[in-house]
Amino acid sequence: ASPPPAAADESLEAVLSPASQSRAAALGLLDAPAVAAVAEHVRAFNDDNPEIAISPASASRLLMGVAAHHAGMLAAHKALVETLFRARLTRAVFATETLAAGINAPARTTVVTSLAKRNDAGNHDLLPTGGFLQMAGRAGRRGMDEQGTCVITAGDFEGYEEAHAILTNGVEPIVSQFAPSFSLSVNLVARGGGRLDVAQELVKKSFATYERRRTEAERERRGRGRARRVEQDFRNERCARLLAALRAALRDRAAEAAAVEPGDPAVADLERLAATLPDRRTLAALAVSHAEVVARRETEGVLLRRLLAATEGEEDPVALVGFDGPPAPTAPEVERQRAVAAGAEDEADRHVFSKLAAAANEILRDGEETDLHAALAAVRPGVAEEEPVAPEDVALCVQTVLNDDTWGRRTSRGAPLSRGVPLSQMVAEAAEEEEEDVEDEAWTDLLRLVRMLEVYGCLSPENDTRDAFGVTVAGDNVGSLSVDNALWLLIGLGGAWDVAGASANYDAFTRALASYDDDDEDDDDDDNADPLASPRREADDLTSALLSLSPAEMAGHVAALVTEPRKGAAADSPGPPMAGLSLAQGRALQALLTPAERYQEVRRAAGADGMPPAAGPNLEPEAAVHVVAWAAGGGWDEVLEGSGREPGDLVRTLHRVLDVLKQIVALKTR
Repeated sequence: ASPPPAAADESLEAVLSPASQSRAAALGLLDAPAVAAVAEHVRAFNDDNPEIAISPASASRLLMGVAAHHAGMLAAHKALVETLFRARLTRAVFATETLAAGINAPARTTVVTSLAKRNDAGNHDLLPTGGFLQMAGRAGRRGMDEQGTCVITAGDFEGYEEAHAILTNGVEPIVSQFAPSFSLSVNLVARGGGRLDVAQELVKKSFATYERRRTEAERERRGRGRARRVEQDFRNERCARLLAALRAALRDRAAEAAAVEPGDPAVADLERLAATLPDRRTLAALAVSHAEVVARRETEGVLLRRLLAATEGEEDPVALVGFDGPPAPTAPEVERQRAVAAGAEDEADRHVFSKLAAAANEILRDGEETDLHAALAAVRPGVAEEEPVAPEDVALCVQTVLNDDTWGRRTSRGAPLSRGVPLSQMVAEAAEEEEEDVEDEAWTDLLRLVRMLEVYGCLSPENDTRDAFGVTVAGDNVGSLSVDNALWLLIGLGGAWDVAGASANYDAFTRALASYDDDDEDDDDDDNADPLASPRREADDLTSALLSLSPAEMAGHVAALVTEPRKGAAADSPGPPMAGLSLAQGRALQALLTPAERYQEVRRAAGADGMPPAAGPNLEPEAAVHVVAWAAGGGWDEVLEGSGREPGDLVRTLHRVLDVLKQIVALKTR
């Protein structure tokens, strides 16, 4: 049985005492010397890092040879776990993918307890093959194990089939993560001297554009394949239509002959010819026999011509140089070969395909069958209409339909594949089927961001065509900020607002709502006349509110702007969004609500909805509370407990805020 966990009030010294170490050595995964070594590592770590000391509960688990490793831990704590693991002082680590990526920590056995993980949208996706192989690849230590073991456990929703799919799928290709941001957009425009065409050339040099071109080449290859298939389908259909038209014409001719003279042997011949056309097995046998008789006719004809040439004293073109040819043939030999060649010619003429060609020519000479004329013209493009049908034409059509698995459907369906559309048009459409999908998405996204930057006065158009821009002071500030959404951060600091009236729809909406609550039409006439007045006044109000904040409160305000919302934060929140904020800080965040609505309106108008660089706007009062407490001098344990976050998550938030505050110092003023 496992030992009880360390009590909440048990001191670290009690956990690391000799008695506790003996109990861990008896019941845990480590022997006594290894337990003592772990205790020394923990003591040394806590002596060097008293502010983030290993807790008694964590130390108790480490003595048992068990540890955890995940993104929510402090980096120093994860480093200690990695050190112990590599030293074989930790035998079992419960970890996320963080232990498998980029860390030299091989193990004898890897156990994958789940084949799916939650994505950003809150749904569960199967593990990617590359990520799974990265985790499984940790099994087996070089120089220590002959082989490693990976155990995959089945879950409630993932079993054998899902595991098989992950193991047999190909590794996902490298995909560019390049996405233009507001900062990048400003800097590209500035580097190009304000010209968008220069910025576009710079975007074309990105890996994302290279990847797009590679994808485009693959699409072109698939398009050429589709075009070839369309051409083949057309050939198949034309041949099938010709045979169907020929069969119909033969049956009509047989019916007409039977009406005139019922006992005429020609009627039976026509009916037999017509009956061969829909029979696939018969046609296959006829195609083979026709190829044989044609080959025999050609061979015997060549032999006859050689004998005749030798009789007349001409040089045999087939004879080898330097060797005497055979003696001159005698007259009986020539006559015998002439008879053989004539027999082969007669056999070819008696073949069903020759009879079908002769019947088709007779029908065409009478000019009665327009469908047969049309089908023949489609099969023989560029051949004169009066050119007779050859047995080889029939053989080609038969062989084509025999190679087409859809022949039965082609001869019975009502509408042809072409539906009256020329072949050249259908081939072109097949080749360009995906053309509309092939576009430079990175450049298109950058243009959307440029439009938003123009609305907020960060870029100023220098001509009516808007192919050149000047970078304003606000634009310089956006370009100097290294954050996910530099434009929203600048808006949140009162440094940018809608200078183009692009959010006028928001004003109209709010006035319409107000009209229901206030019968006295006492609207601000100046704001109604000037759509730029409200955004400017809101920015001034925000600036005034920010000037009243203390340094710690200003840090909290920045935290609210740059911290992404936690998953499930709304359900876990113990109180209202503004709980724990000072009055001044609450006013500053309240002053941001309307600019946030305008930002979303401008983003929709620019077509930038769904673009990660324009995501947000973030407004997290909860993060502001914890950062203010830290900036005001609160202790780590106190702030961590009040935040309800994992230590690693809180540290990342503090680092992000500190980084942004350092950047804000360098911003220009208007």
